[in-house]
Amino acid sequence: MLHFGSFEIRTDVFLLILFFLVFFVQILLCFKVKNLVIRLIPCCLFALMTAVFFVLIFVFDGWDSVGFLLLAICTASLLLACGIAWCIWWIAQRSKRSKINTENSYDI
Repeated sequence: MLHFGSFEIRTDVFLLILFFLVFFVQILLCFKVKNLVIRLIPCCLFALMTAVFFVLIFVFDGWDSVGFLLLAICTASLLLACGIAWCIWWIAQRSKRSKINTENSYDI
């Protein structure tokens, strides 16, 4: 359980909320922002955090390494949310291009 003052929330619900929040922000970035660098910021951020936590697993001993393992798993799941959003964007763009190509082939 996570405690926010007098408000308590289950950890799995908190991670699920974060997963969907990151997913929707990444979908929004993919469809609305044209600059590739800006669209890649969440992916790079979560990849860097996952790599740092993964390295810290081996640097520290005992229960600290378990904590870093949990943090690495959490940030990897947020990276997965970004990856799923990118896949949805890629499929949408591909179907959009194929639709345009089929419409142009009838003009001949």
